Amino acid sequence: MGQLAEQFVPFLPQFRYNRRDAHFLGKPVDFVVFDGLCDDGIDQIVFVEIKSGKKKSLDRRQRHIRDCIADRRISFEVVTVQEVSHTYS
Repeated sequence: MGQLAEQFVPFLPQFRYNRRDAHFLGKPVDFVVFDGLCDDGIDQIVFVEIKSGKKKSLDRRQRHIRDCIADRRISFEVVTVQEVSHTYS
C-alpha cells in the first residue's frame, strides 16, 4: 500500500520538482527526476526516496546508492543491440 501511495507524491505541493520530470522506480529508490526534462533541457538528475510513517532511515541498498552518488561513482552507458535474424526451416 505504501508503494502505491508513493506514486502520488509528485502531485503534492511539497514535491519540489515538476511531476512530469519524475519517473517512478519503486525499488531500490522511489523516483529518478530528470529536472528540466519537460522543458527540453536537464539541469540535474535527482534520485528521490520517499519516507513516511515511523521508518525514516535509508535501508542498506539506498545508503549504497547515496554513497555512490556522493563519491561520483556513477556513469552513463549506451548499449547497442544488433538485430537478430532467424532462419526457420
